[in-house]
Amino acid sequence: MIYSGGVSLHEAEATYFKAKPLLDILFTLAFASVNFIGTIYLFMLRQTSFYLFLSGFVIGILMTVYQIFFQNWLATIGGPGLIGVIIGWTINIAILIYVRNLIKYNVLN
Repeated sequence: MIYSGGVSLHEAEATYFKAKPLLDILFTLAFASVNFIGTIYLFMLRQTSFYLFLSGFVIGILMTVYQIFFQNWLATIGGPGLIGVIIGWTINIAILIYVRNLIKYNVLN
């Protein structure tokens, strides 16, 4: 939506997204793909879903740390953006605990 012009951005936000290197976009696509595939595997009741969700969680943390230190992310997104990321991490942790419990009780193959 951002790159298609479907979302209006403030000047700092527009500058931030225009300066995003291809590597950042590829990591974002990898993050989304791993989580999407993890969801499919969870519906298929496969233990592999845990490792896919864990990989997505780690990629998300690494992307955020990288963006904070090298992309001026905090100045662009600010406190509300950081709160949103923390809420997302909390949801990811809850999913990981849930899937781990499914493995523990032999629900997943």
